[in-house]
Amino acid sequence: MIDHLLGRPNISWKRTQVFLVIFFWIWRLVSGNPSAPRVLWLSKLNKKLQRFSPWQIIVSTLTAVYAARNLDKILGLGCKLRNCCL
Repeated sequence: MIDHLLGRPNISWKRTQVFLVIFFWIWRLVSGNPSAPRVLWLSKLNKKLQRFSPWQIIVSTLTAVYAARNLDKILGLGCKLRNCCL
């Protein structure tokens, strides 16, 4: 986040950044055009994803995020000691 780039992380500023990002995207979803924005490849991606139901897209996205967060465990790059990662 921005505070890490400046070298002084702050919990309250980080919380504010998270809320600002959430509010921005909620506003964008509510007030935006229901079709995909005309940015590069998004309209093509939207057409390809129309065959999936919303729950399939959500579950696959959450599964991909879970796999990405645990990629070190999947590849065996984590620590070998029992209590070192607590």
